[in-house]
Amino acid sequence: MKETENSYTKVSLRAKNDHIDVSEISLKFGGGGHKKAAGFEIKDTVENTKTMMINTFKEYFGE
Repeated sequence: MKETENSYTKVSLRAKNDHIDVSEISLKFGGGGHKKAAGFEIKDTVENTKTMMINTFKEYFGE
């Protein structure tokens, strides 16, 4: 995650195995990509985005 000058956070997602499809998560936030590499940009801080992503991964994959 990287916060840009215009108060957006760029998120890059990478998967190490075939059991995870990060493009599904990226699409949820208006982004895109492939099964193992995807990304999106959101108007929020890195800290808020990090919390949101942790919650999203918990929903998607279970705790």
